[in-house]
Amino acid sequence: MAKKSDITKKEKYVFCSVVGILLLFVYMQFFVVSVQNSIFWYGAEAGIIVLLAFVISRWKHL
Repeated sequence: MAKKSDITKKEKYVFCSVVGILLLFVYMQFFVVSVQNSIFWYGAEAGIIVLLAFVISRWKHL
């Protein structure tokens, strides 16, 4: 296994980019939902929650 410092530097970039994408997606979600409310956004929201839970669980292992 690689050293902890080698993993954390790479994982922090991944974590920050994932959080940025999630924030952008949530902003888009609120904007679109205000225009039209569709079933797609409920599925996307569930996907975001699962992805966020996975990212947080990976982050805690560091």
